[in-house]
Amino acid sequence: MAKEKYIGQQCASCRAPFNKNDDIVVCPDCGTPYHRDCYKNEGKCINTLLHETGEEWKPVLPHNEQTATPIASGIATSPNSDSEAKSAPNEHGGVSSYQEEYTKHYCPICNNETNHNDAFCSKCGAKLSENRNQKNICPVCQLENKPFEVFCVRCGAPLDMEKATSQGAFFGMPFINAQQFKPESDIDGNTIDEYTHYVGGKFFSFIPKFLKFSKQGNKTSFNVWAFFFPQFYFFYRKMNGIGAASLIITILLSVPSVFEYLMSAGLISNALANNQAFINIVMIFYLLSMVFKFACGLFADWFYYSKAKKDIGKIKKDTVNNEVRKLAISSKGGTSWIGVLVASTIMVIVNIAIMMLITALNVM
Repeated sequence: MAKEKYIGQQCASCRAPFNKNDDIVVCPDCGTPYHRDCYKNEGKCINTLLHETGEEWKPVLPHNEQTATPIASGIATSPNSDSEAKSAPNEHGGVSSYQEEYTKHYCPICNNETNHNDAFCSKCGAKLSENRNQKNICPVCQLENKPFEVFCVRCGAPLDMEKATSQGAFFGMPFINAQQFKPESDIDGNTIDEYTHYVGGKFFSFIPKFLKFSKQGNKTSFNVWAFFFPQFYFFYRKMNGIGAASLIITILLSVPSVFEYLMSAGLISNALANNQAFINIVMIFYLLSMVFKFACGLFADWFYYSKAKKDIGKIKKDTVNNEVRKLAISSKGGTSWIGVLVASTIMVIVNIAIMMLITALNVM
């Protein structure tokens, strides 16, 4: 334990300041310092406020003109000016700025808040000097995240696969039995790490399904978004071929509905409204539409898994460097709102063209 950072601070029990010859101990839960004898006399840490709030003890900023916050509160008093900030001594007896001394730092392993000059985390013992300046860059959207983040705060992509796949089990499929899977676990020749980089955000909902397809040979699950919006969902997941087919089928199956809309709007004759053959056609197209949507909902995840497996396999075959490979997998997978926008625009334009054509023909 680096005693220097406690020199001049007060013992939470006797209120006497510590000097370099004192035998100092700290509470293992909140970090409040005591003289060893004082801690023995108390029998426990008396800094109850920190224990109730879950916060940790911080040193009081020394300054002759300011009233020090009681050490039991565990909150350091901030300086009143830049000159005061510059007067704060560091643990080596020199001078450091308030920015350096009191900016919050976190252990990249356990997220415990640490002091800027700690070499090791007081909670898990991880070495901090090697990790403190590492940038936590998202491989998908390139956002710089805080050091302790496991998933990107913008897109949800995993930043630390070892922690991501061990931070709770993959739930959702009976055969998994709440097991935890490692990044190197294999799914049909590719690792969970590779599939996770391919899927990006929300990968926890896909990995169990991929495991199910691989281990059980089952091709069905149910994807709600693919059921309600198949013509958009496939483009969103960059399955452009299936997306284009879904868009065409959706437009064709909606033609009777366009007729109904134009009749209700008075743009064409409503003579077909009472035509039994037309009513039967509308019902048939509606049923076909529901069957199509249901099929998309059932098989969308399997289509996605098949595409992911193929894309990752090709990238691994063509790329040697591991980091370049991960970036290529993340780029090939992920999501695309541009695809959704393009599909929406095409669908609107085509439907308008169909309505104009029907109106021009003035079907009776």
